[in-house]
Amino acid sequence: MDHPKRQTLRMIFSVPLREKEKKNIMKKTENTPISKSANSNFGPWGWFIILFALLSFMFAGNLIVDGLNITVAAFTELRGWESGVLLSCSTVAGLVAIVGCVILSNCVCRFGVKAVYCVSLAVVCCCCMVWGSVTQLWQYILILILVNVFGNGFGFVGGTAILANWFPQKKGLAMGWATIGFQASAVALLPAFQWLLERYNLKVAYRLMGLCLLALLMVCLFLVKGDPEDRGCAPDNDWSHSLEEYQQLHRAALKQEKTHRWTTLRLLKTKQMWQIGLVNGLVQMAITVLIVQFIPNLINCGFSANAATLIYSVASVIGAIGSYLWGVLDQKIGVKKATVWMCVFHGVAGALFALASSGLFATPVLPILGAFVVGSILGVSSNYVGSFTATVFGRYGYAKAFGMVYMIVCGLRSIGYVLIGALSAVTGSYTLSYVLAGVLSIVALGMTLFIDERCIECNE
Repeated sequence: MDHPKRQTLRMIFSVPLREKEKKNIMKKTENTPISKSANSNFGPWGWFIILFALLSFMFAGNLIVDGLNITVAAFTELRGWESGVLLSCSTVAGLVAIVGCVILSNCVCRFGVKAVYCVSLAVVCCCCMVWGSVTQLWQYILILILVNVFGNGFGFVGGTAILANWFPQKKGLAMGWATIGFQASAVALLPAFQWLLERYNLKVAYRLMGLCLLALLMVCLFLVKGDPEDRGCAPDNDWSHSLEEYQQLHRAALKQEKTHRWTTLRLLKTKQMWQIGLVNGLVQMAITVLIVQFIPNLINCGFSANAATLIYSVASVIGAIGSYLWGVLDQKIGVKKATVWMCVFHGVAGALFALASSGLFATPVLPILGAFVVGSILGVSSNYVGSFTATVFGRYGYAKAFGMVYMIVCGLRSIGYVLIGALSAVTGSYTLSYVLAGVLSIVALGMTLFIDERCIECNE
């Protein structure tokens, strides 16, 4: 039976800690309890990494998802292209990005997270500098694909990987803070981009976005370190060991990872990889149903378009607060139990919206309650898919595993869009779609109960 602090070190370095060079370290702290504190004591450089990841998520979210709400119409007006064609291009770019994420995750394993971060920021920065000036549809499509692939490179792939490296024990809490960036994209960055578009033009708006990414690139090049040991910091800002001891263990873990590396075939044979991907994929299918039809459903329930839009904005603000609170829950009770609660909240949201859209209860209370619940869960799956992957596959197996998990999640999320269109066309209402969201959440909850959340590498 391992001592508690030995288990902690297994989680931090996610390799079997049996070498003679580590025994003295264990003796010093073998009676120290494992902390489940939700205090955000990340240290100055830890907070710097979280803020950097938050900004990365914010810009990636705007360029890949939120910005399309206004840029598609802007390109249609400017170039005369069909909006339906541009939206179809976004679907294709999203599918290409799934494969791109797998490739970039492998690059993180081979070249390090900082290298992938810098290359991704540089590519998207260059794309933004010319995006507003394109005159041919093929140019637009090429840039859109590059932005989707490399936007995920510094967003989901790079951002979550660097958080997993710096905060192996507090990854859920750290990701809870950082994923506020996704909500900030809709609440702050999108209105700012809209103002630039109206005040100037598409070219200026995109070039200013590119300059912001250039600033992030400079910060990444000169200030960001992929591992806390390289910055002279302790993982999780936990100074129960000396820096020399942490660096010694880090080198041993890197050496172990090279000879015991996760391969694609090994991951495909690992049931936890499929379970994490399927659970979070089903949840993202559910939240897709809830978000895509959010404003139309509120209008259908009797709210004006302006009121529905205002409610959506308030929900996004609630989502920013919820992102942190879900991170606290993860830290307090563990990612598996927290995922169960995530599924419950998605199911409740689906039920409330289904009842509201059915017309059985002519009251504004149900849709408003549903909107509040939806707001509280915006982005939580983006947090937990990374946290769960890091918990099971450890700090050094995270990047490779996340690429495979994220491919499953994105594939299921894409199916969600197809189901929404099909159900709306067949039934002519939103009720069945929301019932489906509830059912998907229940299925995800059931699957979560059977996931072994113990770190695989740590227990070998």
